[in-house]
Amino acid sequence: MAPVPDSPGGWSDIPSDSEDTFFFSPEETEDFRREKKRKLLDQNREERLRARRIEDGESIEAEDDDEMWGGSDEEVCTFFSLAI
Repeated sequence: MAPVPDSPGGWSDIPSDSEDTFFFSPEETEDFRREKKRKLLDQNREERLRARRIEDGESIEAEDDDEMWGGSDEEVCTFFSLAI
């Protein structure tokens, strides 16, 4: 009789990045991990800035409106309309 393994086989017993990067080249894996780390750092920075604004009593609702519409659409449109 064959011994039963302690953990199930497959992707469940390895880190999630290993599944994502299984078919990547070493360079692609490095890029993937670098991008993932950059996104995490950006997210943490935005959370800290938002917390700071709340501490300072600033309204964060206007910030949310800017993010929804991209913030600088009007400036870009004005620039292009003047260039024509």
